[in-house]
Amino acid sequence: MGSRADRLNRVLLTLIALVLIAAGTTGLLFGLGALGQDRASDLVLSGKVEQFVVEQALWFWPLVAVVLVLLALLALRWLLQQLRTDRVGDLDLTEHRNRGETRVDTAAVTDALVEATQRCAGVDSASARVVQARGDDRLVLSVRLADRADLAEVRRQLATGPLTDLRHVLGETTCPVIAVELEPTTRGSSRSVA
Repeated sequence: MGSRADRLNRVLLTLIALVLIAAGTTGLLFGLGALGQDRASDLVLSGKVEQFVVEQALWFWPLVAVVLVLLALLALRWLLQQLRTDRVGDLDLTEHRNRGETRVDTAAVTDALVEATQRCAGVDSASARVVQARGDDRLVLSVRLADRADLAEVRRQLATGPLTDLRHVLGETTCPVIAVELEPTTRGSSRSVA
């Protein structure tokens, strides 16, 4: 998911949370009698509201149905947005358009990188993906370290081995930005990004 969708999610979920907190707090205050003891025993919907709904049933319930359908469509759109991925299908390695075009499948690149990374001492497992970040391709290599692995040595091996090889194969100018996430296997350790 892209950063735009992340921002939208944060804003919408924050607004929904604030509305629900306000409604819950108001209901709690009414129920506890903080807004007047006489209101604490009142019905949530008064007889006037019930009478209004009965009298205006011809247009009220269709309006409620339309509003609920719109909310359902908005929720569906939000869910579909969550399924969108920021992953890139192939990398464009073209330096000069007038000489042709060169593309390579990202799965081939990430599979080779993961295989080379897992051969490094101190690496328990690895995964890689190419994502679109602010209009540029970014390769994210996640490395799970073995127990008691030497972090500095793993970083050195990655920098002089698989990452150097990748930059050499893809070319310095067309190689995507590479972010390495190193995650210790021991509990309580924090993730570090190299």
